[in-house]
Amino acid sequence: VTELVTPGVSYHDKILEQKENNFLAGVHLEEKRSGVAFLDISTGEFYIAEGSFEYIDKLVQSFKPSEVIIQKSKRQKFIELFGDKMYISTFDDWVFTRDFAHDILLKNFDTKSLKGFGVDTMDKAIVAAGSAMHYLFETQHEKIQHICKLTRIEEDQYMWLDRFTIRNLELLHTPHEHAKTLNEVMDQTVSPMASRLLRRWIVLPLKNKRPIEERLDFVEFFVNNQELTDRFREHFNEIGDLE
Repeated sequence: VTELVTPGVSYHDKILEQKENNFLAGVHLEEKRSGVAFLDISTGEFYIAEGSFEYIDKLVQSFKPSEVIIQKSKRQKFIELFGDKMYISTFDDWVFTRDFAHDILLKNFDTKSLKGFGVDTMDKAIVAAGSAMHYLFETQHEKIQHICKLTRIEEDQYMWLDRFTIRNLELLHTPHEHAKTLNEVMDQTVSPMASRLLRRWIVLPLKNKRPIEERLDFVEFFVNNQELTDRFREHFNEIGDLE
């Protein structure tokens, strides 16, 4: 066996939808505060966060992982909290320890600490990230040099949408035949990188005024400079999927 292909760790073009991320999630459940990590092996994106069960659920609904890694002893608890619609893989308790997770992340990033990523105090999230990274090794995925950083999800920067809001507003999916989602209406991008970014922006709306205005300024600039916009689109259209 040279490689195990499961829903969360595939990066073959024939399997993946280029306009969407394919996230593997690691979840570390604790009563007061839990940790979660989202890793896309195809693009190298690696996000982590901590919070209540409700907050973790909103993140899971937003990032839509295709596979979730959890403790074997907490599988039933996870299903009670988040449902049984996700593909679940499990490890024994020893994988979900701070020391093990810390060591495996330092080894992968080739650093002496996680302070540079701003996540060194996020013990629950570090454990979740370590379980996801361990899963890559267990499934014989060794070409992971492109996974080179952790990004912290700041809870106070976004308006968090629950599963019912995402579903009822038909942001990414619709139950109605021939209907269009908000994402399909808005996505006029010419690169898969931009499509994935737009999807993330739709399910993670900003709530702080300054970054919202910065985005609007960019939009205004390109709307008012159509010739330059067309040149940009021509160049982007010729670029492969960099991530």
